[in-house]
Amino acid sequence: MAELGLNKTSEQIMRSVHTVLEQLGPGSSVSVGFMEGSMAGYNGPRPLHGRQETEKRANAPARQVPAAQAMFWNEFGTENIPPRPAFRTMITRQSPTWGRLAMSALKMTHNNAPKALQVMGMKIGEQLQESIIDFNDPPNAPSTIATKGGIDAPLLDSRNMLRSVEYQVSGGERAIVNGGA
Repeated sequence: MAELGLNKTSEQIMRSVHTVLEQLGPGSSVSVGFMEGSMAGYNGPRPLHGRQETEKRANAPARQVPAAQAMFWNEFGTENIPPRPAFRTMITRQSPTWGRLAMSALKMTHNNAPKALQVMGMKIGEQLQESIIDFNDPPNAPSTIATKGGIDAPLLDSRNMLRSVEYQVSGGERAIVNGGA
């Protein structure tokens, strides 16, 4: 490194960067969201509103869908439900902070890259949960608010979606964010 004209401090930084890169290895990553095969017992969005919905729901057994499917319906909307893009909103708002988060995670874990990715997964998962909780536009229809017992939070009902947010460091085990909120 001396041949590059770097001072001692820069050499130390470069050694640290190389150490972290070696720990990460090729293709190291963290995934955050709703992992394949995760079934949270979520009943999903209701495709009909008003009296028609109430009559159909009273006579039909609950339909269990994976949280990822329910989030997809909410994210992009359905024929009768407007899009509620909590995931994309979170990415737009929070992704500019992820570089600093990575640096803080590396510092906190003494440059242990796999542990730093776990910290990032947990934090980004919390950001997703906050986005789900805070999402309120467009609001629920009055009939949906009544069905939810007066709850006027478009993406909250049973809180199963919140409990389904997970993260996974490449090659590692899946982990539920915040113990399931």
